[in-house]
Amino acid sequence: MSKILLSQATNMRTELSFNIQALAVWANICLVRKDRQNASLVWLFTGMFCIYSLFFAWRANLDISKPLFMGVVERFWMQSNAVVAVLAGIGLAALVSESNRVLNTKGLQCLEWLSAALFVIYQIYSNYSICDQKTNYVIDKFAKNLLASMPPDAIILLRGDLPGNSLRYMHYCEGLRPDISLVDQEMMTYEWYLPKMAKHLPGVNFPGNRWNPMEGILPSGMVTFNLYHFLETNKQKETFACIGIHEGDPTWKKSYSLWPWGSCDKLVSSEIVFNPEEWIKLTRNIYNWTEEYGRYE
Repeated sequence: MSKILLSQATNMRTELSFNIQALAVWANICLVRKDRQNASLVWLFTGMFCIYSLFFAWRANLDISKPLFMGVVERFWMQSNAVVAVLAGIGLAALVSESNRVLNTKGLQCLEWLSAALFVIYQIYSNYSICDQKTNYVIDKFAKNLLASMPPDAIILLRGDLPGNSLRYMHYCEGLRPDISLVDQEMMTYEWYLPKMAKHLPGVNFPGNRWNPMEGILPSGMVTFNLYHFLETNKQKETFACIGIHEGDPTWKKSYSLWPWGSCDKLVSSEIVFNPEEWIKLTRNIYNWTEEYGRYE
């Protein structure tokens, strides 16, 4: 929990300027004044920030030492940073009000607006280069290369956001590889998916209404099937998993093996002997990948 909170504080220092953080602290310091203004708002947003941060740090169970999981956790700190920005606005108003009182003047009102504008401009200036992704086509190239590498009429079992969203977009929106069938592994476990989507996948035979390791008939009348049964029903087609196969169903292992196919894997009958030399020759040039390794990390 302490590690998550420390990382959140580090992230805040990176994402927000020192002035924003100082003004947020000043908003809380002003609570001790007798003629404090907006006290209820400060208490509300400070309480929101503390409760949100503590609860999330308590419940977060990802290993943030891994960059992928750190990226997932960082998404949830945007909300707390937004609260800090609101507190900074209240702190700026309190600072100008206090300055007007001490100097006995109201000429600082325009300075308040100027400061707020400068803070916003500084945030845009300091983060624009990081957020500017107009030349980043890595996901586009990833999806196009992956689709282009597939044999005709293949079935791709999708798993995860990267292959799932990018391949679906290129396939359905851009019209790439209309001969290929995209089937989402996770969604096949939902009771609504196949009844609604199977008709849009005419090249795929589903031996039931829902994917489940335990085959049978549910009380609702739905027929479940496992991955082994699915592969056997679609033996006439080449099937690939991108990226990986759902760990909850190991039934395929009794008759199939995973052979590497770039970022994906091909499901091949275990009766076929794997020849590494021949497989390398077949797959070494499946991608036209020109991006430098680690460029977008």
